[in-house]
Amino acid sequence: LFSVMFFPTPSPFTHKLLPACAVETASCIEAASYPADEKASLEALTSRQSYAGEYFLSSWDGDTLAGFVCGTRCDEFTEETMTTHSPTGTTLAIHSVCVDAKYRRQKVATAMLRQYVDNVARSPSSSTIATIELIAKAYLLHFYVGCGFKVEGLSPIVHGQDPWFHLSLDLNQYRKAKFYVVDAFTSTPGAGNPAAVVLLPSNASDDDMQTIAKEFNLSETVFVTHSSSSSPSNPLYTLAYFTPTTEINLCGHATLAAASVLFNLPSISSQALNFTTRSGIQLRATNPSPSEVQLDFPENPPTEVTKEDLVGLVEAVVKEGLGIDAESIISINYVGDPSDPEDILCEVTPTAFKGIADIDLAALKATKAYHHGLIVCCEGDVSSNDCHFSSRFFAPKIGIDEDPVCGRAHTILAPYFSSKLGKTSLSGYQNSARGGIIKCKWEGGRVYMRGDRVIVTSGVLEGLPI
Repeated sequence: LFSVMFFPTPSPFTHKLLPACAVETASCIEAASYPADEKASLEALTSRQSYAGEYFLSSWDGDTLAGFVCGTRCDEFTEETMTTHSPTGTTLAIHSVCVDAKYRRQKVATAMLRQYVDNVARSPSSSTIATIELIAKAYLLHFYVGCGFKVEGLSPIVHGQDPWFHLSLDLNQYRKAKFYVVDAFTSTPGAGNPAAVVLLPSNASDDDMQTIAKEFNLSETVFVTHSSSSSPSNPLYTLAYFTPTTEINLCGHATLAAASVLFNLPSISSQALNFTTRSGIQLRATNPSPSEVQLDFPENPPTEVTKEDLVGLVEAVVKEGLGIDAESIISINYVGDPSDPEDILCEVTPTAFKGIADIDLAALKATKAYHHGLIVCCEGDVSSNDCHFSSRFFAPKIGIDEDPVCGRAHTILAPYFSSKLGKTSLSGYQNSARGGIIKCKWEGGRVYMRGDRVIVTSGVLEGLPI
């Protein structure tokens, strides 16, 4: 049922175009990697770095060259065209993928080649390249297939004594928008809160993003766009969040899902990601361990409701929608404009919270007490996870009947329970059918949230806009 993706520790290696001063070192690595009748000469590598430098990528461990990939463009992949470089060629022929002996079996070549492909796919000057092609011996086929290449068969190109296989990678297919479905705030597939993550190769219209979000039909779909100033060491992205029915300003679990996907990309070497939402909110995600992502969100502390008419509206919708009497309500708080609250946080007794059974979504949608959602919570853990508080979040007004595990709600819950319990670090359990745990820290006007995640499926958008 699930195709689960696990998360490696981020690579310490950095990637950049090979500078001319390092060609001689690259030549030594080449000589140690290939038989004498197959290796490229120092003169050949120098020429490639000179006239096709943008296709000469290197991997570095600090100031030490760990490996390189180099290629040239051609119009047709033949033995003859591999000896020249055609700047407008639609095929990129890879000549060498080399790693220094002391760095082998550390996934350096895999990360480097995947970064190479990604760079070529994203580069405006390489937009007319349709395929990347190479030849390889039989024992390396598994490696290249793992990097996205397809085995076309035996190659007619003769290079040395052993037979070679022809492999190719379709860049036009690679450039299509990729999607992932991530279960956030859990390590168990089928639990936590699922979000769709779409990596956009270019900007998309609001209508197209809404169509795609409706197709996924998850509580949130987040669209991720590369910032023009982004780099492997300082990744910057723009996020747009859509429910099946509308765009929203912020979503915690979708942000965690997006960060999880990006941290798993071989093109990302940083352990920190910076995001800007389309509403202008600045966010940050870090990768403190292979199993967790930490989000850095602005706080959203609630304010106690004092207006009697709003108190009456909340008491009515909590009674009609959730079956909770006014006597079981401990506190009513709002976020946003007091005359038109965005969200309502309603703390009730643990007994009342546990007793929520029949939910009237029509009542929760029709109320004028809020225009976004209703957080119902209680002190203590109604599960067996030893959390400090429990909650549920309902938002049928924006197309989410009940959010399974909501990070954004915890930017409200964390300040509320931190103030009430006198703790800056605490954990919350969201008591939905899927369930999930969010570890929170309220400090300096920010809410830091940590959680597990698991990618359950991925693919390419076909037959949809973009």
